[in-house]
Amino acid sequence: MPETAREEAGRATASSLLDEPPEVNAIYATVNAFAVDVVPALTDRGLRVPADVMVTTRYDGLRARTCTPALTAIDLHLDQCRRTPAGQSQAGDHSAGDHQPEARPSRSPFGDALTR
Repeated sequence: MPETAREEAGRATASSLLDEPPEVNAIYATVNAFAVDVVPALTDRGLRVPADVMVTTRYDGLRARTCTPALTAIDLHLDQCRRTPAGQSQAGDHSAGDHQPEARPSRSPFGDALTR
């Protein structure tokens, strides 16, 4: 789905995917608002997140961190990218009010996978 779609597109797209073979065991949504909106489409069908279907997004933003059930996110450290020159990373530098929930990070050159 295009990133310009409305948030409700996540639920509609997930429903379409679930109606067609093959069986879906993971959904990657590039926008965390879409990822959060996928969850009701799954739970309405009795599917458990993440036990039956993992929902992943590319940004560990507020919506991804507070979604219930929890989402898996790729933390690209976008907050750090906008504060530092390109190519310089300051991993672990979070603002005082930026609470990071406990997650199992997996280091990658493309970002951190935060599996919840």
